Amino acid sequence: MTSTSDRPDNPPAENLPVGTEHASAPPLPLVKLTRHPLKWMSNKVELLIAAIVLAHIGTLIVVGLYYLLFETYAPLTHLWHRTVPSNSTRHLLRNVYEGVLGGTLAQLVVFNHFAKRRTELNALDRIEIALHIPNVKDKRPSSVWQLALSPLLVLIYAIPGFLLGYGVAWLIRHGIATAHDYATLVGGPRVGPSVWSHIHTLWTSNRDEKVIGLFASVFMGRRPIRAVAEDIQGYFVARRIALGKPQRFYHPPPFRARMNAATVEGATMRLGRMGNLIPYLLSFAVLAGVLLAGFGAWVLAYKA
Repeated sequence: MTSTSDRPDNPPAENLPVGTEHASAPPLPLVKLTRHPLKWMSNKVELLIAAIVLAHIGTLIVVGLYYLLFETYAPLTHLWHRTVPSNSTRHLLRNVYEGVLGGTLAQLVVFNHFAKRRTELNALDRIEIALHIPNVKDKRPSSVWQLALSPLLVLIYAIPGFLLGYGVAWLIRHGIATAHDYATLVGGPRVGPSVWSHIHTLWTSNRDEKVIGLFASVFMGRRPIRAVAEDIQGYFVARRIALGKPQRFYHPPPFRARMNAATVEGATMRLGRMGNLIPYLLSFAVLAGVLLAGFGAWVLAYKA
């Protein structure tokens, strides 16, 4: 079978080394601002919408996971309360991680394989690669353990971002919004105890903590995220191509571009390199995420 690329001069995305800088025009639907400004803006709007949706899904996952772990099984609830006696601290940890996971999922969906990146390794890159920490410049595919431990790595890397995020949250609270506007924005009009009235409080309540988590995921937390996103996106692109499935309207522009630039042969090679466990791990992660997000929405609607 022939390549699915609309641009034969583009190297197949699945055969390109990670971190390669693409000097030529990116594959469709990605375009350059100077050549197609309207299409470029349309792509950015699509990515913004996708990022917002995934960020909310991430917060719902944390809500569902927190309730499932610490509110349904009495011995675990007592252990959690003894470990973290302060109710405000427990909610602080949950709210911050809502921001972290929301920001992480948003970055996963907007990841652009064709973005220009520096290819030379700096000192931190060498240390990460030597320690088998996910690094976008590492040409080796991620292992099962790297993917499985990536949520923990994001939290570790996000520690400096927590400190900076606290400063950003403080500026938002004291520098940008007036006391009246901030109180109105946080309190907001209450229409009634509908599902939406609960869900919209994901980002209108406890804002400081969620801003801190979101900022931390984008600051240093994004280093392992980019490497994981490279392989996760590559897997799902390769899987669709190998199965002969077409693109869908809900696929973000970078995902569709990677499908356009890939070949069936390259997709098959990528799937072969990933081994047998990673597809099961990713399928489990997607299914668990969907179920936890649905459970989190139910918790907000009927338990919060």
